[in-house]
Amino acid sequence: MTAAPKWVACALVPLAVLIGWLAAWDHATVMGTALGALWCCGAGVLIYIIGGRQLRTPWLVATLFGGVLYRVPMSIAHLVVGLIIFRGEVDFLAYTTTAQVLSKQIREFDFSFLAVESTEGLGGWFVTVLIAFAVMVIGPSLPGLVLLSGMVGAMGSYLFVRALHIRFTDEKSLRFGALALFFFPSLAFWTSLLGKDSWIFLFLAWTTFALARVEQKLTLPRLLSLCVAIALVTVVRAYIGALLVASLLLAFFLTMHLRIRRTGTAAVLTPVKYAGFLVVIGIVGMVAVKLSPVSRYAAIEASGSLTEGVMTTVMMAHTGLATDPNAAGSSLPIAIKEPTVSAFVTFLPQGMTTFLFRPFIWEAHNMVALIASIEGMLLMGIIVLRWRSLVAAVRRCRSDFFVIFALTAALSFTALMSVELNFGVIVRHRAMVLPFIFLVLSVPPLPRRRTVRAPAPVPQPA
Repeated sequence: MTAAPKWVACALVPLAVLIGWLAAWDHATVMGTALGALWCCGAGVLIYIIGGRQLRTPWLVATLFGGVLYRVPMSIAHLVVGLIIFRGEVDFLAYTTTAQVLSKQIREFDFSFLAVESTEGLGGWFVTVLIAFAVMVIGPSLPGLVLLSGMVGAMGSYLFVRALHIRFTDEKSLRFGALALFFFPSLAFWTSLLGKDSWIFLFLAWTTFALARVEQKLTLPRLLSLCVAIALVTVVRAYIGALLVASLLLAFFLTMHLRIRRTGTAAVLTPVKYAGFLVVIGIVGMVAVKLSPVSRYAAIEASGSLTEGVMTTVMMAHTGLATDPNAAGSSLPIAIKEPTVSAFVTFLPQGMTTFLFRPFIWEAHNMVALIASIEGMLLMGIIVLRWRSLVAAVRRCRSDFFVIFALTAALSFTALMSVELNFGVIVRHRAMVLPFIFLVLSVPPLPRRRTVRAPAPVPQPA
């Protein structure tokens, strides 16, 4: 980046903030809507400035710039699909309406909505509060709020790329990871949605970025950043927060033998910072389990055990989505017949294949399903082409903290959400798994073994 674009960008950001604030008080006009959208463009410029300073590599900066711009048509596509194809029967309109009411209460210093009586629907409530504060700045501008969600998704892609940039130095692997995280179609589309999807993507990216920095050097600010990120994931989707903590602890304990070997037992097990790390992460994990649906059913006296409670929860999610009358065209038949561990394990190959790659192209009966099936084939092709990186990731599982975390998160997320036998839900929730799959596929492949042939013997004269 040259000096001139930086100065221009720095001048546009405060101007966009000022105009957006004015738009909040003139929200009834078309100009207010347009200016609210302009504020979000200023937010995109801000992401570009921050990213350009941190990444520095020209092709990474260019990828960041293109990725931010790519979110604009994706955000507009949400408006077109939601308002025209689905005729306004979409979640983001409900979020916008509720957020406008909350923003009015905030202006009147009425914070009674903060008194939450139950954890039921906590994630939706929290995201609505975030959108309400956005309405305070942008105004009730639907295009502006949708573009803001696009910028939230762009920031998430940037943080995932920053984690890769910290962890790996192989240029080809970084290039693949950056392009996939910014431009894979469904990942960019669903993480630009006004609602939970864009925010959970940002918080997952924040967690991954904070973890990469903690692996670099364990300090109190970095540990707090990691805990805050996991806590935000837990608030939005508690079961994802619980799986993140499980993946993190598994990676920590699997690599403990290396820390002992390098620094000695006393240097690893006795410092307060490592004990504090485990205690804090453990507390966050306990809160995640407490907030998740698992705890509601595990406490039932008839269940008798946590395992049975978890299987009951899985079975309810599975049968509920498979028999949803509102999505009959995209639902699949029930495949888990009883709430047991053996039935769930038997179902996993079919369920994980469905979650990652279906609908297949011969199952597509409309344009949306056809696009999803083509993308499933694209993902399958990428995995096949990057098989050497996948093998390298598996081989690093004994020694690489970051790779263990990414691989465990990808597998556990896929296993848990594979019970959602509804294509409409699958294509949205797949956006939480794809980043970790791309992180695993970005692991630098092992160098090829070259067989050196011995030179042919020179015939001796008779």
